[in-house]
This record gives sequence, structure tokens and C-alpha cells, in this order.
Amino acid sequence: MDRLLGLSNAGDSPAKFTVTVYAFLAVVTGGLLYLFFRPAPPLFLHWFGYFGPDDLLAAVRSRTLEITPSLPVWALYSLPQGLWAFAYALIISCIWGKQRSAPACFWLATIPMLAVGFEMMQYAGVIRGTFCIADTVMSLCGIIPGAILGIKTAKNHTNKVNGLHEARNQSSPAGDPDH
Repeated sequence: MDRLLGLSNAGDSPAKFTVTVYAFLAVVTGGLLYLFFRPAPPLFLHWFGYFGPDDLLAAVRSRTLEITPSLPVWALYSLPQGLWAFAYALIISCIWGKQRSAPACFWLATIPMLAVGFEMMQYAGVIRGTFCIADTVMSLCGIIPGAILGIKTAKNHTNKVNGLHEARNQSSPAGDPDH
């Protein structure tokens, strides 16, 4: 399990785990806002009827919709997209932010392409949906801190690993094949 979380090597820090938790919480929070607090039920909600929990979801939605009028419009409609953009930018930039390669450039470029690109395609009529400037702004508000935190985490991790490698190389006896 530690290896899955990126905590298996002595040079790995809990920062990878923290990044994963932040991304997970952002996705879940955005999903809960989208699922339970928007007045119009999401299109995919009827799918749950095939799996059984539609009565439970309807009951929870009826309770959460009571407080929906007290929430700001941007929180109901744009915050989920910003949270999802934050999570994606955080994970991708943490993985690829320190590398200088064609695949790294590709993956880092997908951050704004996915988050803002969908809004631009809606504006152009390429995909179904309604363009919303608030969604675009919220996506950018999620991308920027997500990318900064992800790149900072990647750099700190690389520096710690490099420091451990240097310390090991300095402490290992010359000619020792095991080190």
C-alpha cells in the first residue's frame, strides 16, 4: 500500500499522499455539489435507478435542495468545475512538473486544454452545452493553485531524493558494489 501512495522509498515524503488527498477531496466536493445541490438533477442521475440507490439519492437531494437557495450561484454552477480543474492540475503537474520531455509537455498542456477547452468548444458549438465565463474563470482559478502546488511538490520531492542519493554516495565505501 505504501508503494501505491508513493511512500515506499526513504526519499519519498508524505507530500505525494497529501497531494492525492487534496485532489480526491476536490473531486468529491465538486461531485457532491453537482449531485446534491443543483436544482435541476444531473442527466446521469436516472442511471442510478438501474443500480438501486435512486430512492436514497432522491431523499438526500430533497434535504440538500432545501439549503440550495442560500448558496451563491457561482458555488452551485462553477465551483465544481474549478475544483475538478484544481485536482487535475495538481495531479498532472505533480507527476510531470519537474520533467523536461515531450510527454511532460503534452501532459502539462492537457491541463488548460481540458479545463478551459471544453468551455471554448461549447462557445463555438462544437460540443453540446452552454458556454459560461464563470466556469472558465473558475477553471483558471483551480488550475493556477493546483499547478503551483503540484510543481512545488514535484520539485521538493526531486530535491529530497537527489539529496538522499548524494548522501548515500558520499557515505558508501569506494569500490563497494552494493552501494
